[in-house]
Amino acid sequence: MSGRCWAVLVILVGLQLTGCSTIHFHRIDSETPIELAIQEGLLVMQIDTDLPIDRLALNGLTIIEPIKVGKHFWIARVYAREYSWKSVHISKHVSYAGRYSIARGKFPREGELDFEIKPGVLNYVGELIVRKHSIGYTRGFRRASWISIRIRNHAAMALRELERNYAELLDVYPLRTAGTSGDAFLEFYASERDRLTSESKTLETEDHP
Repeated sequence: MSGRCWAVLVILVGLQLTGCSTIHFHRIDSETPIELAIQEGLLVMQIDTDLPIDRLALNGLTIIEPIKVGKHFWIARVYAREYSWKSVHISKHVSYAGRYSIARGKFPREGELDFEIKPGVLNYVGELIVRKHSIGYTRGFRRASWISIRIRNHAAMALRELERNYAELLDVYPLRTAGTSGDAFLEFYASERDRLTSESKTLETEDHP
């Protein structure tokens, strides 16, 4: 399931940037202890982009934070609620600059752009992949260019990153997929982790009656 693509979109036209306000979004690192409020959950996502990004827009949430070209792994505190991907804003400092809308009608299955953050758990929302494309040159000018955007399920890689750098979080907060289609890999991982934890507690009880 980690290689399964949740959604794919090719966008041919960049639109002009529009203003939005930022709603509750706090990134965390592996060194800082956290304590979630009752209405908060932890959003887990990867980003792999060929272009610098100024902001990511979802319904009810705008993430205004510069994202450099390359691969990134984010964990953030957000309000527990349902979200949908809306647009990606490419930096004004590159030729692909603009707001690229993520059109729901371009996706074959209903709900592919939607996810739900539940309180008190780690919610994996997928890997955002942004690629730039161009075709041909005429007298030194690019003839055609566009970007492609995918939301891919790369849960196995996300889990490895969590185990390597955020093991304490995994000990405290259960990990689930936030997408509407579910994920058999993470469901199996969660059940096995619960089973091992239960067996460990049973052994401790037997050793210290």
